[in-house]
Amino acid sequence: MVFLEGNGTRTLKLFGTGNVKFMEDASGKTFWQSFNTPTDTFLLGMKLDKSLMLTSWKNLNDPGTGSYLFRLDKGGEQYVIMKDTTYYWKSGNPKNSSDDNAMLPDALSLLSNTTTGDNYSRLVMNYTGHVQYLSWEKASKQWVLEWEAPRDYCSEYHVCGSYGMCNQTNDPQPCRCLTGFQRASRRDPKAGCKRKSEICETTTDTFLNLTLISVDDTDVTFQKSNNESVCIEKCLESCLCVAYAYTSQPEEQLVDESRHDTQGCWFWNSQLYNLKAPGRHNISIRVAAGHQVKGRSEFQKLVVPLAVGVSVLGVIFLCVVVYISYRRLVNRIAEDTRRRIELESNIMSSSVNELPRPDDSREANEYQDGGVQQFNLEEIKEATGNFSQENFLGVGGFGSVYKGELGGRQVAVKRLTSTTGQGQEEFKNEVSVIAKLQHRNLVQLYGYCADGDEMILVYEHMPNKSLDSILFDPNHKASLDWRTRYKIISGITAGLSYMHHDSRVRTIHRDFKTGNILLDEDMNPKISDFGLYKILSGNETGETAKKVSGTPGYIAPEYSENKVFSTKSDVYSYGVVLLEIVSGQRISKLYLSEDCWRNLIAQAWKLWVEGKALELMDPTLMDTCNPHEVLKCINIGLQCVNNQADKRPPMSNVILMLGSEPDTLPNPTDPTDQDSQKDHAIASSSGLPKEEPQFSKNMMDITVVHPR
Repeated sequence: MVFLEGNGTRTLKLFGTGNVKFMEDASGKTFWQSFNTPTDTFLLGMKLDKSLMLTSWKNLNDPGTGSYLFRLDKGGEQYVIMKDTTYYWKSGNPKNSSDDNAMLPDALSLLSNTTTGDNYSRLVMNYTGHVQYLSWEKASKQWVLEWEAPRDYCSEYHVCGSYGMCNQTNDPQPCRCLTGFQRASRRDPKAGCKRKSEICETTTDTFLNLTLISVDDTDVTFQKSNNESVCIEKCLESCLCVAYAYTSQPEEQLVDESRHDTQGCWFWNSQLYNLKAPGRHNISIRVAAGHQVKGRSEFQKLVVPLAVGVSVLGVIFLCVVVYISYRRLVNRIAEDTRRRIELESNIMSSSVNELPRPDDSREANEYQDGGVQQFNLEEIKEATGNFSQENFLGVGGFGSVYKGELGGRQVAVKRLTSTTGQGQEEFKNEVSVIAKLQHRNLVQLYGYCADGDEMILVYEHMPNKSLDSILFDPNHKASLDWRTRYKIISGITAGLSYMHHDSRVRTIHRDFKTGNILLDEDMNPKISDFGLYKILSGNETGETAKKVSGTPGYIAPEYSENKVFSTKSDVYSYGVVLLEIVSGQRISKLYLSEDCWRNLIAQAWKLWVEGKALELMDPTLMDTCNPHEVLKCINIGLQCVNNQADKRPPMSNVILMLGSEPDTLPNPTDPTDQDSQKDHAIASSSGLPKEEPQFSKNMMDITVVHPR
């Protein structure tokens, strides 16, 4: 684009870097360039100084100014994400590479404009609140997510407030108060915790010792010392001191490079924030003692006679315990022997008489046929290097899993960890049920070993492990593009439908979850872990279990509350898995909205009603997703997780729905609603048309906007 002004020519020019310049041709003077006013994306050639910032979009389809802003903090050493006017995330101490919130070195190089070569990369302030670093992979010709922050709920800034401990293990209530503290607000976890008793009011303050935690250490003071007692004494001298940490040797997590000697005491003189578990170091937090300690003479008078009496009673109690334990041991050995004999008999019966025959297979390309072989223990030990640690793959189902090689093929060997009745029952279940179920989307059992106390299952080896190990790992989830995720969805749908409707013995899995979906070398899914399966009877309305088994979050309401299970119980679990695959988040993920916490299901329904269902999608799918397929999967997922079992579609219908156009599917109803009559009232209150309360058809006509 050329502009003529007076005797000079000015040009608006787009460069290969993505920069647009408005410049004068003769002098080369630049009047304006787009790199000085970036939107949500930072590219090589830009320079992020104190005046430059990245602003998120409103949502996936609206590039307007959103709620999140990424910039350098006022001090110029840390990067921050602002949500409106409050801090949402802060990068870790730049001198501390082991900080949980430390920026990726490659991202820092890009921001400082020191990246060299032809390695293309970009930093994006996503509308979800995540700042993401992506690099271009030449082989696959796609952007790969290398790093994002905040990486989890606990990484958000001051998420649990002062003295609030955030548990990073997907706890439904991640924010907890420390001993000696209580919630400052019942509704707002960010309000933090307050002391039950103030410190410095007596002379008996003590310390709460916390090990392996993470804590905000950007504002601490240091004093050299080679004795921890000095730390305690100095902290108790000042009412401002709220905690200390003692390092007897250089410790990376609390190191300031300006100090050459880090042995000594670190003191916190203000409220503690960003406490997380697990972490990497120890800290002692000052708390008020509950009671005064008695005087020494009175204490001795009380303790000596009490100790003598307790000792005599202890000897008598020990003798009783030894006798009872001996009798139980004898009885248990006899019972275990009887169970092993019975188990081996049952296994032999099911594995010989009930194996699938070639004529049982409907289609050679769909059903895998093969016998279940009985191995001896020596073969298993040789295959796994005697269960060596280098062959250890992890823990799955009711035992430890090892890789090995049997008969020239890679196998996964699951070793029963105990000979309890429940473990033996699950072992017998797996051998008998997988022998009857033969499908390309169900894991194949090669054989088993029942030798004394050893109960072992031998499966086909799945090199890409379980779906959850990739889907919920921020460093690897980008490898699951939408095409791969949709293939996984189609595979598990076919496998579960086969179990419910098409197999020789119709079965219910009862523990269907992302952790029980294994991936082969081509990322084809296979359902595994049949230890809790049940064979279907003629009762289609459901059967009653003696106890509830399965994984919290995936268990259907009627099963968890009334112990009633049916194929619709698996359909509920399938719906949860579907929403997890689309969102890239665990079912235990909590969303704070309008002063209330929502789980993944409630959040999906909220976004669906608001016409913003695509915002549920994993941000890593932005460049590869098919919006119509994503919406279709969210729709099906919401129908499958309905609280009322009779409103969930059977898996045979789900297969048809996956192959249908999105606008031909029925609208989902509120999955948490117990009264079907409320559906239209909810739709009306949301401002959507009554005749199509959940999602109007014109919402399906989506313009796919590509990120800048």
